[in-house]
Amino acid sequence: MSDLKKFLLGCFAAFILCIDTNAQITTPAQFLNYELGEQFTRHHRILEYMQLVQSQIPTQCKVIPYGYTSEGRSLKVIALSSANNIKNLETIKANQIAQMKGTKKPAATDPIIVWLSYNVHGNEASSSEAFMQVLHDIAQNPGSYLKDNMVLILDPCINPDGRDRYTNWYNMAMGKSLNLDPNGREHHEPWPQGRTNHYGYDLNRDWLWQTQIESQQRMALYHSWMPHIHADFHEMGAEDSYYFPPAAKPFHQVITNWQREFQQVLGSYIRMPFDKNGWGYFTKESYDLLYPSYGDTYPIYNGAIGLTLEQGGSSRAGLAYIQKTSDTLTLNDRLTHHHATSFQIIAAAQSKKEQLVKEYALFFETARNKGIGEYKGYLLKNKDARKTASLTTLLDQLGIEYGYTKSGTKLTGYNFDKKSKNDYTTKEGDLFVSTQQTKGLLTNVLFEPNTFVEDSNTYDITAWSLPYVYNIGAYGLSENLNTTKTLQVKKKDVVKETNAYAYLVEWNHPSDASFLADVLKNEIGVEVQKDKFQVSEKSFAPGTLIIKPKKDKESLLISLLNKHGITPTTIYSGMVSSGPDLGSGSTYALRTPKVGLVMGDGTSTTGVADLWHYFDEVIKYPVSLLETSYFSKVDIWNYNTLIFGSGDYSEVIKDKSALERWIKDGGNLILIDDAVNIAKNTIGFSLKSKDDKSDSSKNDPAIYGNRAKQNADDQVAGAIFKVKIDPTHPLGFGYQPNAYFIVHDKPNLALLKDGWNVGYIQENSHMAGIAGKKILEASKNSLMFGVESKGKGNVVYMSTNPVFRGFWHEGKLILANAIFMLD
Repeated sequence: MSDLKKFLLGCFAAFILCIDTNAQITTPAQFLNYELGEQFTRHHRILEYMQLVQSQIPTQCKVIPYGYTSEGRSLKVIALSSANNIKNLETIKANQIAQMKGTKKPAATDPIIVWLSYNVHGNEASSSEAFMQVLHDIAQNPGSYLKDNMVLILDPCINPDGRDRYTNWYNMAMGKSLNLDPNGREHHEPWPQGRTNHYGYDLNRDWLWQTQIESQQRMALYHSWMPHIHADFHEMGAEDSYYFPPAAKPFHQVITNWQREFQQVLGSYIRMPFDKNGWGYFTKESYDLLYPSYGDTYPIYNGAIGLTLEQGGSSRAGLAYIQKTSDTLTLNDRLTHHHATSFQIIAAAQSKKEQLVKEYALFFETARNKGIGEYKGYLLKNKDARKTASLTTLLDQLGIEYGYTKSGTKLTGYNFDKKSKNDYTTKEGDLFVSTQQTKGLLTNVLFEPNTFVEDSNTYDITAWSLPYVYNIGAYGLSENLNTTKTLQVKKKDVVKETNAYAYLVEWNHPSDASFLADVLKNEIGVEVQKDKFQVSEKSFAPGTLIIKPKKDKESLLISLLNKHGITPTTIYSGMVSSGPDLGSGSTYALRTPKVGLVMGDGTSTTGVADLWHYFDEVIKYPVSLLETSYFSKVDIWNYNTLIFGSGDYSEVIKDKSALERWIKDGGNLILIDDAVNIAKNTIGFSLKSKDDKSDSSKNDPAIYGNRAKQNADDQVAGAIFKVKIDPTHPLGFGYQPNAYFIVHDKPNLALLKDGWNVGYIQENSHMAGIAGKKILEASKNSLMFGVESKGKGNVVYMSTNPVFRGFWHEGKLILANAIFMLD
């Protein structure tokens, strides 16, 4: 090639580079035809702007689709970096995972990965507006931000369904002129509000559990990147200022010194524009680092620097709002603060780039080499293979390694149920999860029997140990065990038609409810045996399903058994070896529930969400959603099952006589959480409050300076209690005599004098989590689950939500019992 050609090509390349790096990026205002802050932007327009920016700097960014919401909206992130990095994103991801696993050493040339997530709570809408300006400014200044030393990942909106629910409502509710009056309707978002996703779940509490489709898809993407920093943008009350790190206590004790130190670094950077502009802010209050399912803590327990940002505003603030200080808070103020914070996080990351890369690798190396926490690992009894499989499904999602033991190893460990050291001999197929692994710190956080909490003034629940969640017997061990990676599982036989007398299906796992729901939807009759019985040498517990399909339904039943992976016991006679025969009075036919779930104004969005999601996604059984606004006009005799979740129904059910008649006519009323107040201390119902025997006169006068902690004795912060269960009652079918449940309100229900106390808390039953002295005293002989029969129907009392946040695996069976099993 001649020197002239080389020169001309060089000039051309420089010209192209000049055009690329000095390109004028379309501003959000030019694209939207309004200035940011003048109105709320619908989700699809935000994504369209993101796509436009990609088209303008195609070599330095990449839009990455990762799924769809329940309502079908697109979920996408955008990665931004140098052209070289964008071309090699898959290699960068692979290197990051290799460093995590210890198969590659960190190098000085490795880029840091900074992930900024906006708008997880849909009606905290300012951060998605800020995202557009952040994206524009990064794209407009590639020399400052799109360099080889950093990859930026921006998620414009984690919760599009919630955002559009709020945005569409607000744009409908507002007039042409701004109304700053806090009493105006645009400052009073109606139920269910836009905070949550389609079902009403709080996605900021679902990082770990991944019960929602948005979380499942996002976490698959997150785990493929494992960033060095993750920032989660929120809003809080309209009278508040701005929160940024350092976080409040309690910090989980396993959070590393580096992660704690970087909280201070972030604070020193973020405060700069706030101090310069006189913007209000606070640190070290309210937002702690303990519960592992947040957008700050989950990344922290996975080696990253995690942080929460909270701007005053939320739906109450609308486009503009007059605060009590007489200051006007505008949407433009709110997005401006989040915009400034975004760039300060990037600056802080760049300032500590080398140490971020080094400490990230060290985080996982330390866990692999030494293990984390008091125990080297946790052994879980494989007494129920399906429970074990449910747990390992979650561990696989989280990237936590485990193995299976051989039989005969004698050991001593901390017995989770007895809360003491006991001997145990391993059985074939017991599960062992070591903390001496790449995800060792996360393993410790999730399995430790009782999380140390340095400050009781915490933001959320304080207990979540997986052996309790899944009700699996467990031991904390001081040594590692030799295990195999796989467990030999007998392949389930394909069920074939046999012209049997009946098919017996054991009822002892939450997934059995999905099968039963399918059977009843297909109009196949099912009976249940109330008592124990034996066929040949096999014993069957109360609650066993007896299915005698008509000939035209047998092939359908067989297909449903195979679909759900259930191998029944096939019998050819109704006479059993011991116990009542299958045609005796101890069997009863299940009716097909026709369910109404009451929701709407006055109910807890998230509490009702657990129930709706359970029907719609878990057991896939039809349920009618009945709004409180018109419930008084509903002919409840069209339903045989009514469910009231957490909420205040005092304005919904003023005359309880019709409800009582409906129950006596055969209706099953299920009251959950504070919905028990519908019947508590009410004429016609036997449910009573426990007497409060505390004497406040014996307490020292309260000190104002201790106001945040003065109620600690009366506090229960999501604690776990052992509950005594009656497995012979239909509400307790499938359970062992003890089970574990999470309690987040003071137990105050007396045992039923005219009814069945199916589940109750005995003395010394507190297993884990914060529960004050008064709570522990009140919990003794406190009703958790009970049934009161009235005429042909029943009232089911559940003082706690058994399917709390969709992750409390142990509670799904008792909810299924309430829906399907009552005689």
